[in-house]
Amino acid sequence: MNRGSRKDWISGCISFHRRKRRRTQPALTQRENIENVRIREYQRQGESESSYSERREKEHEKKKRHGTESLFCVLRA
Repeated sequence: MNRGSRKDWISGCISFHRRKRRRTQPALTQRENIENVRIREYQRQGESESSYSERREKEHEKKKRHGTESLFCVLRA
């Protein structure tokens, strides 16, 4: 039963999970998750997705000009 060392066994587990992760769809980035949540919020409030994304683009441009485009700003807004 005890073939190879514990290290080999752990590395086997790690490579298995890596392969498994590659097969499934890639996870959304944190920013995309935040975007999806916010889109859902606006749909609940009755704003259409297109007007939301237009407003989002304007916010984005404004933040880029100020140089504060970061995940922290997205979370805080």
